[in-house]
Amino acid sequence: MRYGLIVLLALCFAATGNCQPVYFRHYQVEDGLPNNTVFSVFQDSRGFMWFGTKEGLCRFDGSAFRAFNMPKGDREFVYCVAEGIHHTLWTGTRKGLYEFDPRTETFTARAAAQQGEVLDVIAGRQGKVWFTANLKLHCYDERSQTTRGYQSNISAIGQGQDSSIWASSINGYLFRYNAASDSFHCVNRGQPALAGTVNRIYCTPSGGVLVGTIRGFSFLIRLPAIIGRYWASRYRRNRCTCETSCTTVPTNTGSRANRAFIASTWKMEQ
Repeated sequence: MRYGLIVLLALCFAATGNCQPVYFRHYQVEDGLPNNTVFSVFQDSRGFMWFGTKEGLCRFDGSAFRAFNMPKGDREFVYCVAEGIHHTLWTGTRKGLYEFDPRTETFTARAAAQQGEVLDVIAGRQGKVWFTANLKLHCYDERSQTTRGYQSNISAIGQGQDSSIWASSINGYLFRYNAASDSFHCVNRGQPALAGTVNRIYCTPSGGVLVGTIRGFSFLIRLPAIIGRYWASRYRRNRCTCETSCTTVPTNTGSRANRAFIASTWKMEQ
């Protein structure tokens, strides 16, 4: 078997001009990162870049990195980062959900009853912090400081431009939150389930939903139907098996407007 990494695949949703060359500068432990394994990248409202790594949370101000340890000096896995209404950062770790205050540079454990591995977190615009802990979806209210549990077997969550909340199950079903009933409703019931466990959801500015699965597909969904299905590899499906999901990153300006970049790992059998 040979292993490869598809770094970037541009998926165009509208006609665009010629692509410009893209250059990368690599940052590693020698540059100040606490660990070369980076799970998540996030830019806050002040412009700082935050990285969730295998050894804690790290901030980059454009010139230097600074790492922040968890309580008791632990260097915990930080899988995901989001910014709340009070401009604090919500981080998902192996030990649960933590709120980081950049002003005091301290972490506070939240939603104590739902401790577990938190792989996904979204800070809603109404003070709702949605997160998955041990494959169950929860919502922490920043104002009331209470937590409510919702769906089980949830593999990924996402937030639309209209503040809509989306969730996907490990068996390929997609759910949308209904605020009026305070519940989630399946949007692809009666249709074939998505191919494989969903690991990433991205809502496009135009109202579509991109879904990345462990089989390497990315689905473009406009309710009430799935209108597109894409294979994130130039190799034929029967020769290539994805090991992780597609990951979408928005690009909204310049010649790359209306595109999404998809990353996935794959193995090819000879």
